[in-house]
Amino acid sequence: MPGPPPKPTEQKRLAGNPGHQKLPAPLIVLEGTVDRIPDPPEALGANGKRRWTDVWSVANKWLVPLLDLELLMRYCEGFDERTYWQGVIKRQGRMAEGSMRQPKVHPAVEELHKLDDRLTRWESELGFTPIGRTRLHVEKRNKEPERKLAKYIG
Repeated sequence: MPGPPPKPTEQKRLAGNPGHQKLPAPLIVLEGTVDRIPDPPEALGANGKRRWTDVWSVANKWLVPLLDLELLMRYCEGFDERTYWQGVIKRQGRMAEGSMRQPKVHPAVEELHKLDDRLTRWESELGFTPIGRTRLHVEKRNKEPERKLAKYIG
């Protein structure tokens, strides 16, 4: 029977590497890989556009527009869809009538739960959760070498 899942590398690093095992080098994230927040796609609704702006203002350090745009777009569309399902539930209630007139959970509630599961998975993949960020293995770039080189370059 397998044991507990392995501790993320960054947690080991923060704990001082108690197992004294060789840890992989962190990926270096360039400061400000995106100069400005990309305009939200026109297809997004109000909540999706708001989420788009919020995400880019924080995650611009590690998101790569060319590679991450599609997943981020689906993630923000999910927020618009979430607003839709919440509206259905607000108008029609959390319960519905079944085929035999028995009370049952409204299908919109089930759809909302499925959507929340997808959003949570996407948040982790994009680095928007604590565990997701530790999986990125990122550290702030040390700016000291740049300053040393600056006197020779310019």
